[in-house]
This record gives sequence, C-alpha cells and structure tokens, in this order.
Amino acid sequence: MRATPASYWDAVADDWQSARDRLWRQHSDAVNRALLARWMPSGTRGRWLKTDLFDEAVCDGVAETLSEHAAQVVGMDIAVRVLHRARVAGWHRVAADARILPFRSESFDGVVSLSTLDHFTSREDIARALAEVHRVVRPGGWLILTLDNLLNPKIALRSILPWDWLRAMGLVPYQVGATCGPRTLAQVVRAVGFELVEMTAIQHGPRVLGVWLARRLASASTTWQRRYRQWFGKWERLERWPSRYFTGHFVAVRARKR
Repeated sequence: MRATPASYWDAVADDWQSARDRLWRQHSDAVNRALLARWMPSGTRGRWLKTDLFDEAVCDGVAETLSEHAAQVVGMDIAVRVLHRARVAGWHRVAADARILPFRSESFDGVVSLSTLDHFTSREDIARALAEVHRVVRPGGWLILTLDNLLNPKIALRSILPWDWLRAMGLVPYQVGATCGPRTLAQVVRAVGFELVEMTAIQHGPRVLGVWLARRLASASTTWQRRYRQWFGKWERLERWPSRYFTGHFVAVRARKR
C-alpha cells in the first residue's frame, strides 16, 4: 500500500514503538476515532476493510471504534511486522498493496483509509488504489478516506522541499508521497465511481509544536498529559470555520458507491 519497501515501514514502526511519540499518537488517534464515530453508517454493521495498520501497530489506532461499527474487519498492510504488531483482536490480517487488492469484487460494505494513499509517489497511484477500493466495495457501500491536505500551506511547502532536508530538520518523521487538495480529491473520488457525500479537514493543531510538546511530556504525570490532549483537542474546533482547508493537516472524504 506504500510505494516504499515494506522493510522501511517495519523500521519506522520499530522507532515509533518508543514512548517519546505516544502522546502525539494518542491525540492523532482520538481525532481519527471522532471522525469514524461521526461518519460510520448506523444500522447494518457489515464487513469493512482498513487499508493499513500502522496506527494500530504504534499506538491504539481506531481499532475499538471500527470494531464497534462493523461486524467483521479485515486489516491489511504491506509490512508484515506491522501486521503482527497491530492491536486488532478479532480482525483478519492480510499482507497486501492497496493498488492490487487481493479481494473479490463487491466483498466489503465499506473501506477506511486513513493517510495510506498519500505515501505513493504519484497521483496516478492514488487513483489506481481508489479504483481498486471502488471495485471491492458493494453498491451502496462506503469509503472514509483521509489524505495529506495540499491546500494547507505547510503541506504545500513540504511537498516541494527535498526529503533529505525535511528529515535533517526533523520536520517529517517518515517518507511522504504525492497528495492533493480538496477539489482534486473530489474529482478523483467521483472519477472512479463514488458519490461524494461529505468532505472536511481534520487535525488543525500546529503539528510541529504538538510533536515537540508531546515528546517533552512523555514522562510527565498523567495530569499534564491529559491537559495536553484536552488543549490540542480544542484545535479541532477550527473544522467548523470556512478556513478549515487551510488549517487542517488532512482532507477527509466520505463517499458512497453508486
């Protein structure tokens, strides 16, 4: 599911097992869980696919929320050690690439893809993966998707700077790939056959500051860590503002297969 080798993501997961980034991951996971709680359809629970398990391998991820809303979940990842580490009790695990999904057509009621496809090197790969997702979702089924938001000035700047510079400055913890802004993403989602139901932007807090503070509070008391999560959680109120696509780190789409 990522253009870089599986061994690379295993190594990243090894590094992120350390406690220094756990507090930041808890905040990030909480934002994603809130999005799923809002957007997962009520009623029929069905069979769902999650397109990577990195979040669940390095922290809690969205496993609990997704399991509450789905009768069965298949979790996939290209990195085998990530698959084994993921905290996803009761899920079926599959090693796979999102551009070539090893599943029958129309075999899922929905797909959750949280910042998976923005690690490919081209938008063509993103479109190819979305076409595969469309193939495996039944008619009337759902897609919940997030990608790095190219309309955010920080993401736009990051996309033109060399990876070696970003890594040396400590601004990006792992390799990132191609992405797009809200308008282009809407076009791609519709082009592969989905009906766009809702779009928004999430994770509005200043990311560099958030990661820096989280690392310094890694050994702090539970009271200070709770205050950190509460303070950073308040930044999500910016989602209600017309400027949300300029402040949100991720653009999020909820779409349905026609």
